[in-house]
Amino acid sequence: IIDLEREIDVDIDKLVDIKQGIIELINTAEKIEFRNLLKLRYLDYKSWFEISIIINCKMSEVHIIHLKALQSIRYDMVLT
Repeated sequence: IIDLEREIDVDIDKLVDIKQGIIELINTAEKIEFRNLLKLRYLDYKSWFEISIIINCKMSEVHIIHLKALQSIRYDMVLT
């Protein structure tokens, strides 16, 4: 049981590190609008439909904003 607990702790630590990396990556997006959308999608696990309601725009606009958000991320600042 102790070995299993250690294994679970290691897995939890890895997940925390991954989530922190995602947060850092999202925070490099150039506009707050982009960061908010990315957080809703990748940290809060909202559907595209839910996001469209939250940010009050059409689904097609959500996808366009998402694409622009991904393009604005500074991957070189985080993935070194």
